Amino acid sequence: MDILVIDDDQYNGQMIGHMLKDYMVEQALSSEDALSMMGQVVPELLIVDLMIPGSMDGLDLIKKIRSDKRWTHIPIISMTASYDALPRVAEMKALSDAFLSKPLSPRKLREIAVKLGLGAVASHK
Repeated sequence: MDILVIDDDQYNGQMIGHMLKDYMVEQALSSEDALSMMGQVVPELLIVDLMIPGSMDGLDLIKKIRSDKRWTHIPIISMTASYDALPRVAEMKALSDAFLSKPLSPRKLREIAVKLGLGAVASHK
């Protein structure tokens, strides 16, 4: 797995997979699913939505990932369509390597993925 998308909307995960079709993209629908998957295989990049179900939202998940030595090296792209919780969005941006607003721009997402070092590790499906 090159990229793990954490978003409870399966359609969003499929769209990101299509946008980044040169990479192996998996999706977790909750924070618990993400941590379980990361315990098995460490991804090269995380794409995390702010509004995810489970015991942690996207910000809390990023904080947990950043505090775990196994995962501190993983680049994180955070994303949200919701600006209702602006202080949380600002904190999420600060803890992430990049931030995107939904709806996502395919070109911008690919540019950021390459910038974060994925160009050389693309898996061919």
